[in-house]
Amino acid sequence: MLKIRPLPMRLLRYHTGHWYWIDQDDVDTIELISFVMLLLNVADTTNSTQLPIITIASS
Repeated sequence: MLKIRPLPMRLLRYHTGHWYWIDQDDVDTIELISFVMLLLNVADTTNSTQLPIITIASS
């Protein structure tokens, strides 16, 4: 069953036929989720691929 999409929110996700969101005015929840995302990024130990080095001749 498809529910009607709510107004624009800070975080919006459609899952299993329902919309879940965090209102833009809910500062406490937004700060908590931002903090958790920061911790997850710091704890990420996967190897990131390095971009290739490009050498440009100047003369």
